[in-house]
Amino acid sequence: MESAILSDCTQVLTDGKKFTAHRNILAAHSPVFAAMFQNEMKEKATGICKVDDATSDVLDVLIRYAYTHELTYDESSQLCARMDELWMAADKCDMKTLRSACEVCMAEWMERSNALRYLVFAQEHGITLL
Repeated sequence: MESAILSDCTQVLTDGKKFTAHRNILAAHSPVFAAMFQNEMKEKATGICKVDDATSDVLDVLIRYAYTHELTYDESSQLCARMDELWMAADKCDMKTLRSACEVCMAEWMERSNALRYLVFAQEHGITLL
């Protein structure tokens, strides 16, 4: 989050941007993070998680969701148009509630310009809501 006070882990994107967080918060919302921080993995020892397949705005929303359980984003980030990317990140982290929130958003924001992309995505990933 904005304050790194008492943060004990860092997510590092391939572009070098870093996000600080608390292991217990991430682990409580993601069995993937829990496994990283509880088992003998380098993330447990270093507190650093390398993220190769997410953009900074997607990772920011994912971490914020772990803290607030609310799907919040900056309108300027255009994340509405890329909700499928956030769904993929949530799926990778096994954050089921965030995945569900993304599905609801995709259904609500579906329009002519993105319908085909979202429907193909839904078919590929078995999202029946869409």
